Amino acid sequence: QVVEQIASAGLKKCLETMKRGEQAHVILTPSYAEGLGEWVPAEGNTVLMLTANRWHRVEEVPNADKCVEKKVLIEGEGYDRPNEGAEVTAAVIGRILETGEEFMNAEEHKWVVDDEQMPDGLDLTLLQMKKGEKALVTISDGTRFGFGGTETTTESGVKVPAGAAIQYEVSLNDFEKTKESWDMSNDEKYEASIVKKDQGNVYFKAGKNERALKRYEACLKLIEYDAQFPDELKEKCKVVKLATYSNCAAVMLKLKRYKDALEKCNKALEIDGAHQKARFRRAQALAARDDYEEAEMDLKKLIDMDPKNVDARNELKRLKHKMATQRKKDSAIFGNMFERMAKTGGDFYEVKPKDTDEAEENPADGVPAFP
Repeated sequence: QVVEQIASAGLKKCLETMKRGEQAHVILTPSYAEGLGEWVPAEGNTVLMLTANRWHRVEEVPNADKCVEKKVLIEGEGYDRPNEGAEVTAAVIGRILETGEEFMNAEEHKWVVDDEQMPDGLDLTLLQMKKGEKALVTISDGTRFGFGGTETTTESGVKVPAGAAIQYEVSLNDFEKTKESWDMSNDEKYEASIVKKDQGNVYFKAGKNERALKRYEACLKLIEYDAQFPDELKEKCKVVKLATYSNCAAVMLKLKRYKDALEKCNKALEIDGAHQKARFRRAQALAARDDYEEAEMDLKKLIDMDPKNVDARNELKRLKHKMATQRKKDSAIFGNMFERMAKTGGDFYEVKPKDTDEAEENPADGVPAFP
């Protein structure tokens, strides 16, 4: 049983302080014994003999919204863990949680972490495992971290229902990490950034916006701070950054992260103020945030730069329609307000004078009011 779920406060406190193999003679008062079961006496103390034979560490996997849990069956060795892009070798058994039906059983399975070769929940768990570690991984939200929202037929022929909760028993035999940025030369960072950008483009075209954004951000992380780069390499990085900032903005618009999209567009335009895609996307982000005038300025500038820019002209038409609709709404709201004021003969900011007697003297305590 999970220690945190134990109903008895006394038993929970004891187990949290015990070591493996330890035996303990425990006396619990009625309040601390409550929750152990019907056999606990209504009055008097409860005496227990406890032996901590074994236990398994259970932890929530980060970045999984409490939908992926890892129970450590065998501890791993050392401190190193796989990173995103690492090639791992593991023994894997996969089951549908509800029925227990196996859909995978491989003594040695190789895959690249965070490359859609295995469910996201398992990949996120691998990032937390050490070499030699064995764990039971439970993925409760199969739609987001399992096989997705549609029925999936695995290589073994087993059909996993849409959104089904799944469980893996995985032993991490070995892994080979990708090179970390701090171990790369400047040229290697540039080359790796292009790979990340291209991967982002593939995901973006496939409509996998979250994955695309992750790759774009990884690209920028490699080359965003290039003060120590040679001038020639800086210029090459500038081209990559310009395209990636603009692409980030496109993804963020689809994810309705308009403020973030605006920031990325601004960074792109700092590099090249004539970049039309970045300016167009900035106009879209501004319009989505109801900054109509600034959006209109960007679109008009785009048309000045290229009178044949059909996208900008169409977007400007939509913006003007949106502005006109908003003006009608504002007119109706404020028009009704002023109409009501006219009927009552009052002023919106008018302050009515106090009663004369009340102004002269405070009836509560007889103290004259200030003149």
